[in-house]
This record gives sequence, C-alpha cells and structure tokens, in this order.
Amino acid sequence: MKTQHIGLTTTIMVSMAVTALHFVGFDGKVAAAGSKAVGICEADTDAGQACPVNVNGVLLVTAGGVIAQGQEVEVGTDGKAVALADGKSNGYALDPATHDGEVIRIVRGI
Repeated sequence: MKTQHIGLTTTIMVSMAVTALHFVGFDGKVAAAGSKAVGICEADTDAGQACPVNVNGVLLVTAGGVIAQGQEVEVGTDGKAVALADGKSNGYALDPATHDGEVIRIVRGI
C-alpha cells in the first residue's frame, strides 16, 4: 500500500468535475498538459464545489504512462503525471510507473 505525507492542503473552487489523484490548475479546472499545477485533487469533486488540493509533500497521483523512479514529472493528458518533456516540472517520481492509470507517489516542494 502506498502512503502519502501531505505538507499542505488547500481548497480550490472548481468549474468542472475533477477526478481524485489528478492535477488541478490555478483556473479551477483539470490542469492543462505541460502547465504548472496548484497540486493534486484529493477527492472526486463536482463542478462548483470546493476541491481539496494537496500542494506539497509526498503525494499520490495517477500516472499517464511509463515514468522512471526519480524522474521529474509534468502534467499530461487529463491531468495525469507523465515524464517531464517540454512542460513545467510538477515534482519527482518516488515510485516508477509502468502503465497509464497506475497510482504512484511523487515528491513536490523540494
């Protein structure tokens, strides 16, 4: 079982439904691919509701593909974590990911 050690959680009013363990943008939507995210949604949240967002610490996130342990990650499609390419860094993979949809831990805020 993977655990998380959350350093800071805040709330963001979301303007669209956001799925737990996906990145959330500053605009209250699922974070756009390559963007800097506020953090990671802690619980499924409907549009117009306050979304709990984990900002830093050792956090759980849904991977969008293969990620090596220790590799920097960025926001990919649908707010999932992918290996850093041309986007902004959103943390480092504490666990490797072998496939899309796998839940891994990342470290944010270091």
